[in-house]
Amino acid sequence: MVQDSTSVNDNVDPFMGTADHGHVYPGATVPFGMVQLSPDNGTQGWDWCSGYNYVDSVIVGFSHTHLSGTGIGDLADISVMPYVGTADLSRQGNDHKAEDFASLFSHANEEASPGYYSVMLEKNNVLAELTATERVGVHRYTFQAGQTPSMIINLAFAINWDAPVSASVEMESDTVITGHRHSRGWARDQRLFYAIEFSESISDMRSFVDGAESGSDNVRGVKIKSQLTFAEGTEQITMKVGISTASVEGAKAAIRNEVGDKSFDQIRVEASEAWEGNLSRVTSKSYTSEYDRVFTTSLYRTMLAPIVYSDAQGSYKGADSAYHTTATDRYDIFSLWDTFRAANPLLTITQPERIDDIVNSLLMHYDEYGLLPVW
Repeated sequence: MVQDSTSVNDNVDPFMGTADHGHVYPGATVPFGMVQLSPDNGTQGWDWCSGYNYVDSVIVGFSHTHLSGTGIGDLADISVMPYVGTADLSRQGNDHKAEDFASLFSHANEEASPGYYSVMLEKNNVLAELTATERVGVHRYTFQAGQTPSMIINLAFAINWDAPVSASVEMESDTVITGHRHSRGWARDQRLFYAIEFSESISDMRSFVDGAESGSDNVRGVKIKSQLTFAEGTEQITMKVGISTASVEGAKAAIRNEVGDKSFDQIRVEASEAWEGNLSRVTSKSYTSEYDRVFTTSLYRTMLAPIVYSDAQGSYKGADSAYHTTATDRYDIFSLWDTFRAANPLLTITQPERIDDIVNSLLMHYDEYGLLPVW
């Protein structure tokens, strides 16, 4: 355990490196998790490759996939945002900060620790809290008394290289919606399927497809934005968002297998414990608490990638664009040209139980594509 600390997690600062050219995100994830649930500022630009930069003061949504520390901007899939009132969802283009639901925030009302993130959104004074399991993002939004809350599902959200090519939203029941977001960017053919389970019943749903309003609860198109409204006076809404690169059923299985009936607070504790256990594998000893903080946060960053890529049913979209199933964990997002000299050798020491699956994942890529990955 890190010297002079009751918890290794106390020495992790997820905001470290989020300014300037750090390109890291502050949001909630677990070690090597498929979900990286984090705020997006909506700013286009190289210094927002992770979706967030500490100099910014606006949040336009919380999406479920993010790159950490890279020089490429991609992912930011399945963006959601709480809102009060009727939002204009017809807006087109990439000026996400012009959306009705974009909100100012203050770092004074923002908090992050391993497996947890929270912020007070100044528009409508909504408290947003995020945590995660391996394949599920868990949200909790607390609204002011007397408001009529809603959630925006923004599948049109994209930053930098990324752009959607196909998306859908289907209302399966008054508490469950499902769909997909397929995109093209740094990843030429990225596919993500999702399932969202709400703690409260949806009273109304309105969707816009490519700027035009649709009268259907089941919509398909390229750029989709939906607003889901809940009963007036509902003060708290919890969302469980499962993801898969292979199918909606895989996303549903993630919620069923990893979350089930557990509360937000239970998932938050489990995420924290997962980080505590992994970070405790390395002991540091230094002369100042600042050195401990830098060391432990850097160690934390080594466990954000590669990510588990196969879904809760063992399925995934391969490098050959076909769907495959594996009995072991398939990993991806290795960022090899950034990490091969130091991070990957370190994992052989700190994560020996993952190494067989990691190496086999590289070989699976070869079988599917004919070449070993370079990134």
